[in-house]
Amino acid sequence: MNNELFGESQPKIKAIQCQSGNDSGDLSERMRNTATNFAAEAEPSDDITLWAVQNQEPASPNCPLRVKATLEKLPQIMGFIENIPDVAQLDSKSRNQLFVAVEEIYVNIIHYAYRGQEGDVIISFDVISSDVDNKYRQIRIHFCDSGPRFNPLENIEPDITLSASERDIGGLGIFIVRKTMDFVDYQYIDGQNILTIGKNIS
Repeated sequence: MNNELFGESQPKIKAIQCQSGNDSGDLSERMRNTATNFAAEAEPSDDITLWAVQNQEPASPNCPLRVKATLEKLPQIMGFIENIPDVAQLDSKSRNQLFVAVEEIYVNIIHYAYRGQEGDVIISFDVISSDVDNKYRQIRIHFCDSGPRFNPLENIEPDITLSASERDIGGLGIFIVRKTMDFVDYQYIDGQNILTIGKNIS
């Protein structure tokens, strides 16, 4: 394009700068599309080789993860949770409970918040401590979506004394979340559902 090289172009720089919160596959797709648009009708002068390497740095409270609400993004979600430094301080039982809760909530958002339509999920976290002696510490994970207002905590708890065939369908996942997490909260703020779960750090 006007004898400009793609490697030095502003479109390439912007494509990389807009990458925050996405994985290496997303970056590859973004770069391919940007290069195609940049070239327009120009004939390629050489082959294009693209490598994208993802650096698994520890997750930061200042860098929330934003993804499209699809099942394909579940491994990325779980990777983000695993990279939270404080998660490594949980015992194996608590860590597994946290992973199950995260998966359950994310899948629920896919199926019920957007109901097959496109939409984003933003996942962030923080760690709170007691004001007195700092012995009480809890990791909290926040799920934010823009689907219709829905508070899953208002659902009637399933009767687990009944057999699977006798129970109404649904509700068991959030029941498990409430029983295994030390903190569960729902808020609706500025048109967004925000569900927060917390797990105490021993």
